[in-house]
Amino acid sequence: MKKTGIITVTFNVPKLLEYQLKTLKKYCLDDYEFIVIDNSNDENHINEIKNICKENNISYTHKGFSVSVGNVPSTNHGLALNYAYETFKNKFDYLVFLDHDLFPIKPFSVGEMLGDNIIGGCKQNINNTIYLWPGFIILSKLDETFDFTPDPQDTGCKLSGFINQNIDKVLFFDNGAVPIDLKLNNDWLHEFYGDIHNGTFMHFVKASNWMDANVETFNIRQNHLFGLLDEYIK
Repeated sequence: MKKTGIITVTFNVPKLLEYQLKTLKKYCLDDYEFIVIDNSNDENHINEIKNICKENNISYTHKGFSVSVGNVPSTNHGLALNYAYETFKNKFDYLVFLDHDLFPIKPFSVGEMLGDNIIGGCKQNINNTIYLWPGFIILSKLDETFDFTPDPQDTGCKLSGFINQNIDKVLFFDNGAVPIDLKLNNDWLHEFYGDIHNGTFMHFVKASNWMDANVETFNIRQNHLFGLLDEYIK
């Protein structure tokens, strides 16, 4: 059986990691190794995440990248992905980059999903530039030089050249909204759950509250997520 590396870049929310571990254990059908790259900047959260990894025998690295380019705040995420790709690409047949706020809720196999394709992800398009959202990417071609840091447009845009050259080997996952009724202050981003690959994965948008929403509102939303996930991991 081919070996899969599932890599999560986590940031300041240990409980998300706990749920991701549980959902992967229940729904991933592959022989996989789970790897955590921690970008957290809060010492208490760093220690909690480190302990979760130790208790579950998970590879853990704290990078804490904190730089940004222009108005793109997610440069740190791209740097963490670059580090993960270069560090682990020779160890696996597949690499999966999975945001810490994305959870499988149906059984899945990485190899079956990707098939004969060499890269899969959620299609993005800015100014006719096609690229992949770096929050969920599957790679089977691991001898390339990739740069996941953002250009002035968005994180992931630097994948566009590779995608254009290999378009017949790119799998675009369907990516829509989950019809969940959670009305909070008329803020659509705080009501939003993503549905990826025909309901196989659920994406909890802005899980680390990087846009500093009202704390009470955000806690309601986060508890709503944990309640949903509890149903999926029974």
